[in-house]
Amino acid sequence: MKSVDTIEYKGGDVLEFSDVCRYYLGKVGESSAVIFSVIGLLGGAIVYWVLMSNFLFNAVSFIYNDVHYGAGATADSNLSLRYNDQYINCSNPDIETTKDYSMTHQFSPAIDSHNMTTITPAPTTPSDKMFHDIWNLHNVPFFLLLVLVPLINFKSPTFFTKFNALGTISVLYLLFFVTYKACIWGFHMDFSKVPGTYAKLSFPALTGVLSLAYFIHCCVLSIVRNQAKPQNNGRDLSIAFFCVALTYCYVGAMFYAAWPMKTKECIDQNLLNNLLTSDPLAFVARIFLFVQMLTVFPLLLYIMRVQVMHAVFGSIWPSWKHVVAMNLIIVGICVVFARFYPKIGSIIRYTGAFVGLVYSFFLPCATYILSEKGAGKLTAVKTIVHVTIVVLGLVNFIAQFLV
Repeated sequence: MKSVDTIEYKGGDVLEFSDVCRYYLGKVGESSAVIFSVIGLLGGAIVYWVLMSNFLFNAVSFIYNDVHYGAGATADSNLSLRYNDQYINCSNPDIETTKDYSMTHQFSPAIDSHNMTTITPAPTTPSDKMFHDIWNLHNVPFFLLLVLVPLINFKSPTFFTKFNALGTISVLYLLFFVTYKACIWGFHMDFSKVPGTYAKLSFPALTGVLSLAYFIHCCVLSIVRNQAKPQNNGRDLSIAFFCVALTYCYVGAMFYAAWPMKTKECIDQNLLNNLLTSDPLAFVARIFLFVQMLTVFPLLLYIMRVQVMHAVFGSIWPSWKHVVAMNLIIVGICVVFARFYPKIGSIIRYTGAFVGLVYSFFLPCATYILSEKGAGKLTAVKTIVHVTIVVLGLVNFIAQFLV
């Protein structure tokens, strides 16, 4: 944001960070910014499609089971367990195949085995078999096309921006949801272990995820451009990042600490998968998140469309044919991933580390160094600090292939 002030002072019309890169790094810098921005947004769109498919599948399954078998009915695996009237599910195939999943030693020592029971799925009928043959996680990504394809071809995103408040409501409910589960389950952490026992060498997977989780660089200038008090942009953006970090830490740490099983490897990349389809609170969480993502997904595609179309054709709406073709290509990629590789954690960390290396680490540091050099303010300390940041980004990217 600081480099933008310099360009505007010289009369430039800055629309996005890619314009900053063009000013300091030429056409190559602008193209790199656009390409890696689109890759980052595409990674986010893929994750959204996977999650929306999952939420839609579980929400419809909840309604189906509730209508046909009554409240609390489930079609989940009989390896799912109930503890203190709260259903939990281990989605780790390595744990399930040991056949020890329902044994007491898999749980925290504080858990009374008398409170632990294996649940029985709802009976299966021919109509159930037909329903599950049609409505499953392999097919739902295709059903999602019926909902989203009409929405992503809107010329203006104004309609969807009006629903941004849903994001705040969803986050507040998720905080309540995790807190409630922790109160019911209690905490199951063995603090008698040697300090550092919970630390693992696979931690770079987290830094890769965070690279995309905090990725807003490609549109941050557009977000703050119309601020009533632009002098507070730095402060407001810092507060936003802090709130996001606090939310991530609270939800992740609270659910991890409260998970009743000793083996934390059971916790899924999507923590709602650890709760059965029949869980009412999880059902509400899935509905909230699905509706939120339903309104945000078209905005992601709109941002991609604006960047690509403007860079290639010089117009954000060259024709409806161009827009539809691009949207279909993006949606097709999302469906393929949701169908064959629905691992959101892996998608996020590889995409985040790759895009972050260029867009979050290299380009901001390069433009800053060139800006300071042009102003005669570049020092050896500034150069070393920013080169170190770029090196850390490179290390983060390489580390993803080592864990």
